[in-house]
Amino acid sequence: MDNHAAELTERMRSDVQARERWQALWDLPPADPAYRDAYAQVRDVSRANAAWFAGVLAESGWPRQSVVGEDAAEAAWLIAQHTDHDIGMQSECLRHMQGAVNDGEASAKRLAYLEDRVRLAQGRPQLYGTQEVRSPSGNWELRPVEDPGHLNDRRVAAGLPPLDL
Repeated sequence: MDNHAAELTERMRSDVQARERWQALWDLPPADPAYRDAYAQVRDVSRANAAWFAGVLAESGWPRQSVVGEDAAEAAWLIAQHTDHDIGMQSECLRHMQGAVNDGEASAKRLAYLEDRVRLAQGRPQLYGTQEVRSPSGNWELRPVEDPGHLNDRRVAAGLPPLDL
């Protein structure tokens, strides 16, 4: 296994733990100090992970599943997915991951999530319908999708289940 595998999985664990603490407080108003502190921890973990991962990409490119293993490959995607604070870095991750998917070394399904995240950050509609937003009423709503008539074709091609729109 690659020397980055253990660090990737540990960083994913930190990310997930921080987000679980924050999500447990979603019923609080965003101005509540507990909510703000939990969100600040999510932000700090995401920024630290992204800074570290930028070095991994520069040194060795996208962590290939055959080298780092399935868990660490998932962790690489999660770090990229949560690099919302730096769209340039997230776009670079998308480019690197696309190459790994083309070589059968990363998940096409996970790439669809990252593609949607990057497109939305760029002000463009998503392609795969993987991103939702919580409405003021508390319901989850699909964010804008390009060419909704062909959404399920794209989803199935990426290994995602169809959506009932």
